[in-house]
Amino acid sequence: PVWFPLKYNILFITVNCYRIWCTLSDQYSAEEMSEEYKRYHCDYFPNMELVDFYKLVRLGEMETFQEEEVVLQQGQLNEYLRFVIDGELSVIRDGHLVEIFKEGNFISEHGLHAGVK
Repeated sequence: PVWFPLKYNILFITVNCYRIWCTLSDQYSAEEMSEEYKRYHCDYFPNMELVDFYKLVRLGEMETFQEEEVVLQQGQLNEYLRFVIDGELSVIRDGHLVEIFKEGNFISEHGLHAGVK
């Protein structure tokens, strides 16, 4: 049993070194994000730490839609959180224009939401 505390401490040190490396790596990567993403952070998520914004961006992907392209049909399940970065998103229900979302607005699974600005 003399080896038990030593093995435990080695495991503890190893796990903590890994977590520290992950944290430093994320901080470095956040600082190396493109200027475009940094601008999105400043414009739309100023209260979020840059490293947290980086983690959010890392999980997502950029989508581009053409004018008049349908993003989602009425009644179709929306599996994603979409954020309007540039342009407009028109919401049409039963053939009638309900809302126009511009920069800073997003659409999510639970419906349409006003922007974060």
